[in-house]
Amino acid sequence: MPEDGPALSREWNADIYHRVSAPQVSWGKKVLARISLQGDETVLDAGCGTGRLTRELLEELPRGRVVGVDLSQNMVRNEPV
Repeated sequence: MPEDGPALSREWNADIYHRVSAPQVSWGKKVLARISLQGDETVLDAGCGTGRLTRELLEELPRGRVVGVDLSQNMVRNEPV
C-alpha cells in the first residue's frame, strides 16, 4: 500500500463496546488463567479495547507494567483504566 494511501482505521463506540464486551472479557480471563506471571514482566495487551482485561493484568503485575494498544483511538482515548 502506498504511504500516501488511505489510513487503516476501525473506530468503535467505546461506551457501547464496554457494555457489550462480556464474551471477549470471558475469553480473555480464560487466557489469563492459563499463563504464569512472575509479577515483574512487561505485557503487551494488543487490542485492549476499553481496558477491562488490562486492569486485571495490572493487578497480576505489581512490579511490572502493561502496554495497552488498540486500533480504535476511541477505545484507548476512553479507556477507564
